[in-house]
Amino acid sequence: MEVEVRKLHEIKGVSIPEPYARIVKILVSPEKETVPLGLSTPIKIEKAIESRCGTVGVSLIQPGKGMEPHRHKNEEETIYIINGRGEYIVAGKPVKFEPDTIIHIPANVEHGLLNSGDEMIKQVWFMTRV
Repeated sequence: MEVEVRKLHEIKGVSIPEPYARIVKILVSPEKETVPLGLSTPIKIEKAIESRCGTVGVSLIQPGKGMEPHRHKNEEETIYIINGRGEYIVAGKPVKFEPDTIIHIPANVEHGLLNSGDEMIKQVWFMTRV
């Protein structure tokens, strides 16, 4: 296995339609062609680097947008907020966040997001199978 280096601006993103409106870039993933992302139908996303375990991605969420509640049945998710402010609803409870917040969501726990701030949320997320 070789070391691979990519620049974020070089990675093709996918615009996810409402009600999950956001731009997603898959940085690293063991998945071959699709990544579930909690959607009822997995979407085809070009990834930058193939890995043996875990998926790493970046989501960009504009003000007033967000993600409907969803769950990842067999994956836990850790989210690192780079910029923006808002609120996740995790297992029915509000979790406010700001830059440099880390949120860990166990597998099969419902979560959604609202960007209630006035700037774009940029978050990095890590998903691993359990």
